[in-house]
Amino acid sequence: MKKSIVIISYLIAVLCILFVFADMALCWQYASEFKKPFSMCAGDITKQENVVAFNQGALPYGVLWAAINPMYYTQIPYRIYLALFVSVMFFVYMKLYKPEDYDILVYWSITNIVYALMHWHQNITIVAMFPLAIYLYKKLDYKLFKRFILGSFVMLIVVLQKLPIGWGNDAHWYCAKYCSYPINFNVNNVLILPITSPAHCLSYGILVIWFIIPLLLFMKNRKV
Repeated sequence: MKKSIVIISYLIAVLCILFVFADMALCWQYASEFKKPFSMCAGDITKQENVVAFNQGALPYGVLWAAINPMYYTQIPYRIYLALFVSVMFFVYMKLYKPEDYDILVYWSITNIVYALMHWHQNITIVAMFPLAIYLYKKLDYKLFKRFILGSFVMLIVVLQKLPIGWGNDAHWYCAKYCSYPINFNVNNVLILPITSPAHCLSYGILVIWFIIPLLLFMKNRKV
């Protein structure tokens, strides 16, 4: 029964990730209102043109995130890539996890569904690391120090993805604070800063919860 629930939640998550039409409608609205090229919505313009169109030439994420997320500047190709990425991670986790721990995978799929429906696909490769960190932190046949090092390394991957680390200039940090997409403008086209945006609060709240859970489970399962 648990395996069926895990598989169903995974399939729903993949379908939500691939559901690009809502994203494209939002993109077309943005392109129309702000006089951007409609071709950006289909992903058939250059990487630099698209990045400049949305973020003034800077990304609010790390170099590692950009490496793990090729084609992030496209619409349909990027969704297909994310669906494949999630699928690979899902089958890896199904091999690693025992049935009694499948709840973690269900929560992971639910998170993917939420991010896909919120149009926050950029967080999908980030949260994909948390089940691996949990697995390593809880692997009791490893010594405590080994579990801590391996789990913390995976958590470091999360940080290196989410924060604009490795670019060598401050433009990306500025973008992380102030760059915004259409969902972050109110009806009067007034920019809503991340700290006051409900969407940002929900998105970052989910990430904070996921970040805390592996650490709590490690503390709970301290066994040398």
